[in-house]
Amino acid sequence: MFGAGPSPAAGGASRFCAAPNRRRRGETARRMRMAMQERRRSRPARGPAIGACYVEAVTERDTTPEAEQAQQKALRRLGPEGRLRAALEMSQAAQDLAIAGLRRWHPEWDRDRARQELAGRTWGEALARRVWPGGR
Repeated sequence: MFGAGPSPAAGGASRFCAAPNRRRRGETARRMRMAMQERRRSRPARGPAIGACYVEAVTERDTTPEAEQAQQKALRRLGPEGRLRAALEMSQAAQDLAIAGLRRWHPEWDRDRARQELAGRTWGEALARRVWPGGR
């Protein structure tokens, strides 16, 4: 589909999937899984693990323990509604930045056209056409 030439199943190697690399990637993935399992066994239980590895990696490198505690305390003070409001504000800010970027690349587009393009890129063309039947 993507590569040129015979498929790996037909005995050839496409330009995107060479057989020796597949074996190396499998070994790397296996080693990574084993390291993650070992890390999970060695650390104390701390609540849900969803995204925990990413959060730990980021906070360990660029946040002091005092700053992390202050941030956690501030988030707890906000409560569920405040955290949801903050998340929605960040989502809107990200959307505004994306629209501004699209309009910079396409100065002839108005805000509505840029929103339609962003919807197509975010939700897929079929759903974007359902939202804006006459647009795009």
